[in-house]
Amino acid sequence: MAEDGKEDAMQPIDPTMVKSHVAVKKAKADNSGRVYRVYSDGIFDMCHVGHMNMLKQAKTILGKPEKTYLLVGVCSDELTHKFKGKTVMNHQLRCDSIEHVRWCDQVVPEAPWVLTEEFLDKYKIDFIAHDALPYVNTSDQGSATEDVYFMVKNKGMFMETQRTEGISTSDLIVNIVKDYDKFVKRNLSRGYSKDQLQVGRTWEIRAKFHENEKKLDESIDQTKHEWREFKSQAFQFGKQFNPRRESFQLRDLGQNLKEPFEGVKRKTTTLRKSVGVTIKNWLWWINPFEYLSTKMRLIMFAFMIIAVLWQYFLYRHIPQD
Repeated sequence: MAEDGKEDAMQPIDPTMVKSHVAVKKAKADNSGRVYRVYSDGIFDMCHVGHMNMLKQAKTILGKPEKTYLLVGVCSDELTHKFKGKTVMNHQLRCDSIEHVRWCDQVVPEAPWVLTEEFLDKYKIDFIAHDALPYVNTSDQGSATEDVYFMVKNKGMFMETQRTEGISTSDLIVNIVKDYDKFVKRNLSRGYSKDQLQVGRTWEIRAKFHENEKKLDESIDQTKHEWREFKSQAFQFGKQFNPRRESFQLRDLGQNLKEPFEGVKRKTTTLRKSVGVTIKNWLWWINPFEYLSTKMRLIMFAFMIIAVLWQYFLYRHIPQD
């Protein structure tokens, strides 16, 4: 308790939080066996460790987790899109994600944007757990400059949690947008179509080009490796003909050559296959038809047939000397 008092003394006192600090302190000291109903809300888009840390704090801030029944409100798509912006995950997915967090006892899918007395009474809420930063009320309820948690702070029902530095949904989206090209190529190479990703045909061509280039590089590396293995095996085979070798016996030469010869034979076969794969990948890499759609291939093929027929009929009508 002394350490808790020391921490409270070190923190700047927010006038709107005095009643809440007193109420939380009193609840911590309550050993009657009462279970407090704590509510925490959010968007919880792309549920990450920052969200989980917040819920863990909400569940354990009064001491033992058994002392808290944690209700987690997830704002609907309609409210979120209207007052904050587009989400990556829809409402059902966000609710399902929170439901699987170990600290959550109950998901409240109809979470309001601004808390009301009626909502608090409906769920018999004792405390609201969230970070203490003021969140400007952008809805049509209450003042536009008022903190959405002003009412519960004023009632002494606010339980402060700490944000996790370095992680947020916005940070994750920034990382995706920053590496947009890489993620588009990644998903195209995994079978997603340009229509699903809403990108042009050029992206599909680039993705296929880089995929073929990667295959070519891999096959070249494999061929280099097989060439080194072949040279090593050939060297071992050649050593059998060295008359200065201590174990060299002319009468045993045939028997001694058998195993190295089989090794050279195997490596020759492997090297030949590897070179064949490399040539094949190289041909696919430089083949322009590889990067055309089926429709474009048929059109080009039709033009080629027309050109050949045109040349044929033109040749037939040229007067012969």
